[in-house]
Amino acid sequence: RVSARHLGGEGQLLVIAHAAGFCGGAYAPLAAELAASFEVWVIDLRGHGDSPAPADGDFSWEGMAHDVLTVMRGLDRRPAVFFGHSLGGAAGMRAEALVPGTFAAIYVYEPAVLPPIDGIAEAGAAMGKLARQRRAVFGSREEAVARLGARPPYDAMCAEALEAYIAHGTRNGDGPTVTLKCDPDSEARVYEAPIKITVAQVSHIDVPILI
Repeated sequence: RVSARHLGGEGQLLVIAHAAGFCGGAYAPLAAELAASFEVWVIDLRGHGDSPAPADGDFSWEGMAHDVLTVMRGLDRRPAVFFGHSLGGAAGMRAEALVPGTFAAIYVYEPAVLPPIDGIAEAGAAMGKLARQRRAVFGSREEAVARLGARPPYDAMCAEALEAYIAHGTRNGDGPTVTLKCDPDSEARVYEAPIKITVAQVSHIDVPILI
């Protein structure tokens, strides 16, 4: 099951996919800008936001591309325009490579599409270790905004985007507490996934791409 949310607008369908550890709702400020020209939907990739972690533990990036295709089949409106950030960018590009014609144009920011370089597995393991050290429970949403906003990568987000991430990327706990929907172990498994998306897998895409 993959969750997607309509964030407003009319016109050509535009789909947004998020970076690892985030969720579609974090891009609500971007969606608000784009809604003047597009009908905007955001995707929660597996284990993020309102999409459950896979029961079989498959956090492969190829699986993330299939999450994008699942949403596109559900919306049944091709071709759409696509925006992807980091992992989301790679997933969208791979989705188009797997099913040409899914998108009419692609815009990606810092897409996590990898060339054949040494040390990728070690880097993924190191990032996974850092992810598992993240705090997952906060006394309130206000505390989550304050604490995360003081640390990278959240300190680089505009206030509206950080607040949107906390609003959509946490669930209520006991009392006023909130818990990250993408728990640290799930985020770590994304970085540690042995199968990542490579340049060779997307090099034959035949639609306009802006990186």
